[in-house]
Amino acid sequence: MKLCKRIACLLSFTLSAVAAQDTDNLTSSVVVTQGCYISSVQNIDFGSIDGNFTANKDASNGSVSVTCTLGTPYSIGLGGGLNANAGQRRLADATRAAFINYNMYLDSGFSNPWGDIGSGTENTGTGNASSQSYTVFARIPSGQSAVPAGSYSDTVVATVNF
Repeated sequence: MKLCKRIACLLSFTLSAVAAQDTDNLTSSVVVTQGCYISSVQNIDFGSIDGNFTANKDASNGSVSVTCTLGTPYSIGLGGGLNANAGQRRLADATRAAFINYNMYLDSGFSNPWGDIGSGTENTGTGNASSQSYTVFARIPSGQSAVPAGSYSDTVVATVNF
């Protein structure tokens, strides 16, 4: 009888040590949306020129960089500028009394103008989740009227559409 009591005690002890449990699933989710932003711009600097415009003055030191979600198609447009007149970009002196015509291009041959979104002349690409840089080629064409000495500038809005 003593042995039975020990087994009963042992059995009773073993049953009380087993814990109850239940399980269920927890689901994690995320929605990745398409997105783009202009990550940097590099201004165009034509340097110094004489005001006679006997030759084209070219610059290729400007750029627009965009970062977009992987696989996101996008387009980059460059507006007409603060001093534009009838679709012609213009650099203006400090008083906005004198102007120098110029343009921006998609290519180093200066044959494909870079325009605003919806113009058909914007730059296009597909996002790769890293910054993608595009050179802005710019030209002050020869043959313009002489202008007074001074500093000339313009402000152009860069836009990314996706």
